[in-house]
Amino acid sequence: MLACAALLGAAGCGSLPTVSGLKVLARKGRPFVIVQTDKALGWGVANHPILCRVSDRRIAVSYWVAGDGAYSGTAPVPWPAYSDDDGKTWQFGDPYTWRGEKPPPELSALAKGEQFNNYNFGYFMGAARWASGERIAHARYAEKTIPRTIEVVRSPDGVQWEGPVKAPFNFPELFQYEPQYLVLEQKAVTMPDGRVLVVLCGGLDDPKGDATFLFESRDRGSSYNLLSVVATAADAPWGLEGVNEPVLALMPNGDLLVVTRTGAQWTGSGTAVAEPMLSARSTDGGLTWEHRKMSIRGVMPKLEVMSDGTVVLATGRPGNRLYFSTDNGRTWGAPVVLTPDSMRTSGYCDVMEVSPGRLLAIYDSMDTDLSGIWLWEPQEVNGILGVFVDVKKLF
Repeated sequence: MLACAALLGAAGCGSLPTVSGLKVLARKGRPFVIVQTDKALGWGVANHPILCRVSDRRIAVSYWVAGDGAYSGTAPVPWPAYSDDDGKTWQFGDPYTWRGEKPPPELSALAKGEQFNNYNFGYFMGAARWASGERIAHARYAEKTIPRTIEVVRSPDGVQWEGPVKAPFNFPELFQYEPQYLVLEQKAVTMPDGRVLVVLCGGLDDPKGDATFLFESRDRGSSYNLLSVVATAADAPWGLEGVNEPVLALMPNGDLLVVTRTGAQWTGSGTAVAEPMLSARSTDGGLTWEHRKMSIRGVMPKLEVMSDGTVVLATGRPGNRLYFSTDNGRTWGAPVVLTPDSMRTSGYCDVMEVSPGRLLAIYDSMDTDLSGIWLWEPQEVNGILGVFVDVKKLF
């Protein structure tokens, strides 16, 4: 145990003795810049990043371009960024290779200084891949139609993409809840039988606040039907907003795990502290859920199941942090701190295993001196940074 503790200290990593002792060793590398502005431009400019794998060799990062909630305007930075070498180097432009007509710029790629309209993060949500290599990805928002629909793009071979087409998200007749909107912001889960599962959040009047819904598709993303209500505001009475920004992952033991935000007071400081998150677990394929108030606070949680079965949770507010679990997300070690609580950030971070045992973690800074992380003469800028974290399960 003492030897493990010494290794952890030398590596500058974070893990915590759980019931069964120290289990994960994580070594964090040096941060690098993916995108930054040339001056301070405020909340939501070049931040709130989201990772998406668009092919076996290409990773993309989407983010707010001109400000949180700015759906039209002038792009102060190019969007999106992508990498073909597991995050070592980055370039800007459309990461998708399209068959047929390319989507408009605000859904494919924007150059710095370009005017845009109806921006919504592009087609980087609900990404799924089958063993055949076929992939799908979704837009972020459901249209206010009956039934509600979300645009889906598809790659039959995992390389060339086509679409978009509109996939309906169907609620049963006489459904007890009527969400005012539906938002999809996380990766999909591809089940062993080929079904696709996604979690969306939507606003309710009664009980007031956001709820989280689980949908399934049996036709490879062409249509979705409600499978269950994961949680409502009643399941997180300590929260401020209900349960939103949900993430879904299939645990190594077959459980489904959902983690959601429950609220974060707006301060505009970039150093806010969120409410404790909600954990929901299903042992019957998503039909029923057990809820637990987590000790971890955060917004927009992300889950990644590594190739060795280690589960990673990324979240922020305060700061940006990674947590590790070796028991299917039931207990979590102490965090690997990506940014200190004093660094101004949206707290929206993401993580992806880019090779066995190696994570790419990304996060943003808001009006923070990126160069001043290592140098003197600070200058206020916004930006998105990456860092590699090498992870080893000790036993």
